[in-house]
Amino acid sequence: MKKQAKDKKFWTQIVLYAIDNTSSPISIPSPIDGRYDSTTEKVHIEINARSYTNLHKIYISCRDSAGYFSPWTSLSFNVRSLVKRYILIALTLAPAPGYSAKDLARAIGSAATLVARWDSSIQKFAGYLSREWWL
Repeated sequence: MKKQAKDKKFWTQIVLYAIDNTSSPISIPSPIDGRYDSTTEKVHIEINARSYTNLHKIYISCRDSAGYFSPWTSLSFNVRSLVKRYILIALTLAPAPGYSAKDLARAIGSAATLVARWDSSIQKFAGYLSREWWL
C-alpha cells in the first residue's frame, strides 16, 4: 500500500496500521525503500492469517513531517480455513485500479499457493500463480 503526506512540501514520517480498530496502531519502522524521506512511501504489512478468521479490516494512516495525521484508510479482508495447511485470504472489495493478481502474489510471498479470481460467468475460479512473480 502507499500512503502520502497531506502536503507535497512535507514528507511522510511514519506509517501506522491497525487490524479491526484504530485504538492500538502499530508503527511500520521503515518503508520498502528503507527511509521515510519522501511525500509518498510504499510500505509492506505482513499479518499472520492463522490469527484471524472471517471478516476483518486493516486500517492505515501516516503522519507527515508537519505532524499532520492522515485519515485512516481501510481495506477489508476475509480469512477462511480450508483443509489442513490451507487458508484462503480474500479481499472483500475490488482492488485499486492497477493492482493485479501478480501484485497480490508478490505481497503474500512464497507462502502463497494460489491466487485466483471468481469468474461468475462460468461459476469457476480462474487461478493465477507463477514462481517468477516473486523474483
